[in-house]
Amino acid sequence: MREGDRIVATTSVGTIGITAGRGYRRIYEWGECKKAVTLAARNNRWYGSLGLFYEGAGITWWIPCGGISRAVLNEGQQHFDTEEDALVWLRKSRGFPKVYSGDGLDVEWGLNQRRSQLSVNVWQVMIRGNKPVDLPGAADDKIRRVQGSGS
Repeated sequence: MREGDRIVATTSVGTIGITAGRGYRRIYEWGECKKAVTLAARNNRWYGSLGLFYEGAGITWWIPCGGISRAVLNEGQQHFDTEEDALVWLRKSRGFPKVYSGDGLDVEWGLNQRRSQLSVNVWQVMIRGNKPVDLPGAADDKIRRVQGSGS
């Protein structure tokens, strides 16, 4: 994501908004909550992706919102040789409700009140180095991308 870009995704647990700030800064909005985090670049692949992350060790926000004071966050690309391989990966549950678009933008998110945790994964699926065009099962009406002025 580039500065000013925004993703809004609706899953079975509600709507999450993610806005890119300067560098790796992100603002996450869900329900009545709005919290910022600065992600870090991965030095080693995690589930195939380099991308960005925030590991959520300890307390992320000293002032919680809705009982949430910790974040575990990931952004990156997932590369596949075939559309079939991409669909197998997209349809696999990783513990959070998800939605993906026809061009392969996948957003998974959820709240774990017991752990006071927000978890968000944002992946761009690539097939043979390109974004897909019309992935079966996509819910384009539930995911929206807005490019910021810095894009």
